[in-house]
Amino acid sequence: MQGAAWLSLGRSRAIWHLSDQRLVQCLGALLRLADGLDLDPLQVVEGVRVTESGGAITLELRTRDEPRLAPRAIEQLSDLFETEFGRKVRSIAIRVT
Repeated sequence: MQGAAWLSLGRSRAIWHLSDQRLVQCLGALLRLADGLDLDPLQVVEGVRVTESGGAITLELRTRDEPRLAPRAIEQLSDLFETEFGRKVRSIAIRVT
């Protein structure tokens, strides 16, 4: 690979290519948001539709009841996503009956 750069992770024996590190950071950002959707003990979020408009990502939360924790969690946990993907994140709840 031309211009490849490698990273050693301290004492661990794992050596990752920087593109692998970027992949892990992106997946971590997605996992962080997904984890935030599952915080409510009643698990009211049944699905998510993702749309992009004007450089922002909207998470349409399909819920069976009013989500109490998910919207706040998305707001608090979206910083890594915004850093990695360069897009603001917002959420709206759509109650499914």
